[in-house]
Amino acid sequence: MSGRGLRCQEPHRLSKQEVEAILENGTPLAISEALVSAAFHQSDREFARRVIFEHARNGSDGTRATAVLCIGHVARIDGDLPPDLVVELVADALCDEDPAVRGQAIAALQDIECVMPDTAARIKALASCK
Repeated sequence: MSGRGLRCQEPHRLSKQEVEAILENGTPLAISEALVSAAFHQSDREFARRVIFEHARNGSDGTRATAVLCIGHVARIDGDLPPDLVVELVADALCDEDPAVRGQAIAALQDIECVMPDTAARIKALASCK
């Protein structure tokens, strides 16, 4: 198998301060890893949500893709998210120009569908890519 396969590993447990420092000055890969750490391990769930939502809207294609995937992780872990914001972010990501962002949006939608089926239905109805 080539070196460009999926990497499945336990996300590093980073403190809030470490996540903030990486988001401020890190490489796109480090930022993506910090977002995943926040999604899985951050005890300040509002902080985790805020940084994930910010990066789902802004950032490089890679960090946007990771942030969108993290929306699904957070939905699955926390059981709910602000529906209107999730609909907007995931529907937009499903129509993103970057195929990685679109792919991660599909994965996030599958997670959202398990815990927020009404929100998932709204995303599907809104995501009419042109």
